[in-house]
Amino acid sequence: MATNSFSIQLGKERLWVRMEPARYIGRHTWQVRRHCHGNYELQILLNGRCRVSVEDRMLSLRTADGVLIAPGEYHYPDLVEGDILRFSLSFTPETPLLQQALRQVLPQSKVITVSEKLLQLCSDIFQEYAAGNLFKAENMQAMVSQLIIQLLRLLDLEGFPSEPADSLSEIQFIISIDDFFENNFAEPAGEELLAKELNLSRRQLDRVLRKYYGIGYRQKLIRARMDHAAWLLRTTDWHISRVAAIVGYTSDSAFFQVFRSYFGITPSRYRKQNPKE
Repeated sequence: MATNSFSIQLGKERLWVRMEPARYIGRHTWQVRRHCHGNYELQILLNGRCRVSVEDRMLSLRTADGVLIAPGEYHYPDLVEGDILRFSLSFTPETPLLQQALRQVLPQSKVITVSEKLLQLCSDIFQEYAAGNLFKAENMQAMVSQLIIQLLRLLDLEGFPSEPADSLSEIQFIISIDDFFENNFAEPAGEELLAKELNLSRRQLDRVLRKYYGIGYRQKLIRARMDHAAWLLRTTDWHISRVAAIVGYTSDSAFFQVFRSYFGITPSRYRKQNPKE
C-alpha cells in the first residue's frame, strides 16, 4: 500500500490517521509548494536541518525536532539544507472533546523536541513498511498508535480528558449531529434539515457546531463528504463522476476542486496511491 489510512481509538477518543511511508524512506530533499490541509500535519526530522514557513512564522528545525501544524494553516519548507530524513503523517480528531483540547494548545503550529524513543519508533515504522513481514499493516498501525499517544503527551493537553458532557441529553445531542453528517452529507438542504431535527435556528446550529467541533456547517459537510469520497475511491472501482454524485456534487469540476484542496492531490491520483487490496 502506498498510503496507510486508519482509525485509532484512544479510550473514548478517536483519530483518523493518514501516512505515506513510501515517500519518506531514505534521504531526500523536501520540496512542496505552499499549501494547507483540513487536518493536523506532523513533520519530524530524523536527520538534517530545514526551515518551515507557517503563515507569517518562520520555524527552524534540526535533527530530533518536530513541528505540528494546525488545519487551515498555509505552510511550506522554505529552506532545506542538503539531504534530510523526515517522518510525516496527518491526522484528524473525530471526537469533539479531543478536537477542543487540540485547538486550545495548537491555534497555529508548535515545535516539539522529540525523544530518542520516539525517533527510534519512527525508524521502526520505516523498517516495518519496507519489510515483507506477516501482519505488517497491523503492526504499523500499532506503532503509529504509540507514536500518536507520545505526541499527545508532549502537547500536554490542559484539562484533558475533559469533564464529560453535562447530561445524557447532551451526549445524545452530539451523537445525533455525528449520525446526521454520516448519513445525510448529500442532502442539498442539509443545514436546514439538521437545524429542524435539533429544533434549532440556523444561527443556533452554527453556534452549536462551533462549540463542539470548532467549525461551521459547510466545513463539517466538506469533511464528511471528502472522508466518504476517499473511502469509495479506496474500496470501489466506480467512476469518479459516480463518486462525486454520491457525496453530493452535481458538478465533477466542483468535486475535483474541493477534493484537491482537501487532500492536496486529485481523486485519480489518490486512487492510484491507495489501490484495493
